[in-house]
Amino acid sequence: MINILGQNLTYIAYAFGIFVVCVTANIIIKTYFNTDKLNQNFDTKKLFRGIKKMLAIGITTALLAMVVTLIPYVPYLNVMFTDELSQMFCLGSVIALYGNAIIKYWKDAHTTTKDILENRNIIDDVDNESDGE
Repeated sequence: MINILGQNLTYIAYAFGIFVVCVTANIIIKTYFNTDKLNQNFDTKKLFRGIKKMLAIGITTALLAMVVTLIPYVPYLNVMFTDELSQMFCLGSVIALYGNAIIKYWKDAHTTTKDILENRNIIDDVDNESDGE
């Protein structure tokens, strides 16, 4: 059981790393868009809010994954799960939990990038007008 929990923690760390990269990419593109293209002041509160949200979702998902890891070891369920089935269940649960969060942030980043590309002409016009003054 300890070996499986340790292995599951490794899977959780990998998944959390991918999640952090996705969220960081989203934070960077939003910061660039807001400061460079919309000419807004850099807001550290927004940055820290995004980082806190990332950590809250990531840690909560990690805790849920650990609980899911322990489900096969509940005494009355122990008969149903072999070691292989237990590992498959744990790995599948970790992938599903983090996959859901990663997909959510990917969609958010995709929407942000789409908004940037759709508003590029408007932003270029505003930049040209401000350069001409």
